[in-house]
Amino acid sequence: MPQNEDQDRILDKIAKLLAMAESSNPNEAAIALARAQKLMAEHKVTQRDISFNSMGEKTEAIPTILRDRQLYTRLGNMIARAFGITNFFNFTNNAIKSVTFLGDLARVEGATYAFTVIARQAAVAKKEFLEKVKAELLEKIYNDFPSMRLANVTLKVVWDNVPSIKTAHQRYIRQQVKSYLHGWLVAVDEKVMDFALSAEEQMLLEDFCNYKHPDLTRMRSRANHYTAEQIATFHQGMKDGKNKVNLFHGVNTDFERKSIGFAK
Repeated sequence: MPQNEDQDRILDKIAKLLAMAESSNPNEAAIALARAQKLMAEHKVTQRDISFNSMGEKTEAIPTILRDRQLYTRLGNMIARAFGITNFFNFTNNAIKSVTFLGDLARVEGATYAFTVIARQAAVAKKEFLEKVKAELLEKIYNDFPSMRLANVTLKVVWDNVPSIKTAHQRYIRQQVKSYLHGWLVAVDEKVMDFALSAEEQMLLEDFCNYKHPDLTRMRSRANHYTAEQIATFHQGMKDGKNKVNLFHGVNTDFERKSIGFAK
């Protein structure tokens, strides 16, 4: 398959000629097709090369707040479905650090933009929820130790001076935040409109993916095990997420930034 700029230019020219070959003017169509076939023969370009010319891929780093398999896979997969492309996750030092979107170039651009923006929205949701959890935890500590309330100490001061309290509650906070974000992303996922690919487009996408990355393997799924409190937090995340983000793909092949809307 052609790789350098000159070959890409040739591919673009052939693609345009093939498009002209669909003209309703028989003479114009015949001339365009003959020129396209001549260029293909001269440069040893195949039909697959032409089809792949509009395809590409782009990799985005997974933000720290989503460094959990349930979170980053849900976001990455729902973005891929919304834009009619595919995706996979990349390992760095035995840890998954990025996601690659692959397919029609215009859709890939839209997908990476949507991934970035929704991840930022998730960061805001996490920060707001984390502040709430910490405030509730501090209130609980005040109830257990009234003298701390009188001294008006902060949670950071408590953790710095009483390590046992920090150890006892850090895992709880992590689990609550994860449950909340999972619910938040589920709410966003339910709003995603899948991009309907034709059978031909689906075959092209699979062919391109296999050509570029023949050694991809499937990730194993993991079962969720939530406590009653975590389930309640999950549903709170869903409730908050329903009015936070709306994702829309563009019409036809228009995947510009304006095609993505966010509810305030």
